[in-house]
Formats: sequence, C-alpha cells, structure tokens
Amino acid sequence: MARLDKTSRRMNNRRMSKARTLKTVSAIIQAFGPPGCKRTAAKKALAEWADVGISAVCNWETVNHIPEGWHYRMHLELERRGFKVDPAAFGVSAPSVSERLRRVA
Repeated sequence: MARLDKTSRRMNNRRMSKARTLKTVSAIIQAFGPPGCKRTAAKKALAEWADVGISAVCNWETVNHIPEGWHYRMHLELERRGFKVDPAAFGVSAPSVSERLRRVA
C-alpha cells in the first residue's frame, strides 16, 4: 500500500511540474472546456461551473477581465485541474522591490 502512495505522489508531482501556465482570460476560459474543444463549448462549461449565463463569460472575455469575486475559486479549480494561473491574467501585479522595502521600513 505504501508503494502505491509513493507512486501516486510521484505521478501527481509530474503532472504539476508539467502544468501549463494560463496567462490570459481567454486561456482561463479555454481551460474549463474539455481538451481540444471549441471556444463555445469552453464558455458553456465555465458558465455551468460558475452558475452564470454564457453571456457573462463572453463579457469577461470581451473586456479581458474576470470579476475579483471569482479569482480565488477559479484559481483553486484550475489548480485542481493541473493548471497554473499567472496573477497577471487576473490583473494582479507583483509589487516592485521599492514598494516592498517601503512596507518593511
């Protein structure tokens, strides 16, 4: 049994090391659909997951912005599916070095 657990962990580590990083709102939307699906199928899958209308997902893609209330939940779901999300895709930028130093001082 212990060997199976060790193998499972190794497979999971491999899967996470090969995780694709999503850098745009369109890529995030596409990640919710089945592999190789059309964009409309991915939008429908995301709309069902988020319990919103397809038009809401289309609007997110059009304005290139996902509302903040979805960021954490989407991040967790995409991580569960084996994807990594670049914070810039959600419009979050890392603080500069000078900003970080000011916070400490």
